Amino acid sequence: MPAVDEACARAWLGAVHAVARGTAYAVSGVLQSPGPGRNYYSVELRDDEVIQLRLNVPLRWVAAVRDLQRLDAAFCEVPGAAAFLQAGFVVPDDLNSPVRAEHLAQLSPAERADVDYHQPPSLGHVVFNWFD
Repeated sequence: MPAVDEACARAWLGAVHAVARGTAYAVSGVLQSPGPGRNYYSVELRDDEVIQLRLNVPLRWVAAVRDLQRLDAAFCEVPGAAAFLQAGFVVPDDLNSPVRAEHLAQLSPAERADVDYHQPPSLGHVVFNWFD
């Protein structure tokens, strides 16, 4: 079952709104909690285009994607990354890197089996996955 942590999500959402206040983005839509089909929280920001911000609770990692129609969409720069860092979150810069053995070392056998089966294209797709 994906990790759900409402206190962590509230802190992250506070940082999302701080980013929106400091940029041209507006928060659009509602907060999506982890559940069947995704292991992360997500919310959309909109300016000329839509960007989805994601939160992986166990790692406190924050990511962003632009192409919401693709499960294998590349990760992009997180707007206002400093607000998330200041709130105690991690904004990794290597989410589009290929999956390597050391990335899988901390996973359970069931999680490694999921990775073997689904063949995610990058580290980010292992951390922010849709196969839970």
